[in-house]
Amino acid sequence: MNVQSIPPAQRQRRHIAAIFALTAVLLIALAAGGLWPLLKRRDSARATLARVDEERAVFHARFCRPPLAVRIRREATLQRTLEAEWKSLRRDVDTFGDRSPLSEGLPKDEEGRIDFKVALFEARTRLQELAGEKGVTLPADLGIPEAIATDEHAETRLWQLATTVKLVEQAIAAHVQSIETIHSLPPVRRTLREQPPLILEEYPVRLVLQCSFPILNALTDALQEPGSFFTLRHILAERTQRDGAAPLTVDVVYGGMLFRENVREAE
Repeated sequence: MNVQSIPPAQRQRRHIAAIFALTAVLLIALAAGGLWPLLKRRDSARATLARVDEERAVFHARFCRPPLAVRIRREATLQRTLEAEWKSLRRDVDTFGDRSPLSEGLPKDEEGRIDFKVALFEARTRLQELAGEKGVTLPADLGIPEAIATDEHAETRLWQLATTVKLVEQAIAAHVQSIETIHSLPPVRRTLREQPPLILEEYPVRLVLQCSFPILNALTDALQEPGSFFTLRHILAERTQRDGAAPLTVDVVYGGMLFRENVREAE
């Protein structure tokens, strides 16, 4: 179609539409050219903000703690809880919570010192009588030497005797068939606290028993009870006869626990 044949009004409308189209294209181009840097700056700002948040979280975890008064109350409450748990545990595992069963009425020499030989003899006699009443066979001695060496403390030997007596009494009460061997082992000392001093002394005793498996279980359970607690350091049980009804031969080491305060490790 010849341009001259297009009516003037229509030509004007086309010119206006072309102008608007060109303007729109120019605006879009300008917008695109200016928007891209803005988008890049936005992404960079977001990354910076994420790094700042991470650093703030680390700082808050390390330095932003509750007020000192709150932390002191919290730690004091925790300390009271731990002390209560410790007292309960110590009471449960202290074999001599009521002190030594030999502490009263022990024979003494002319200078007021305990005569260990007499104490050992009387303890052995009493245990033999108790075992006879229950039908339990005991060895001739309690596995504790009568003589005390010059470098030994008489008190240590007395605690060994007290541990042996208490353990053998428990074995007799459990109705073991026989106790073939009793041997008191050297005590073990551990420092639990320096100031004020708190020492844990353990007095191990080795027994060789003849008993059934249910009686061995009953004895072990009884020795885990508060007031009669003994550690189980070693146990070997075997049936030496083919007869299923024959008793077990049990080689076991139990330890009596004694807590001593204001006593130094070197003593």
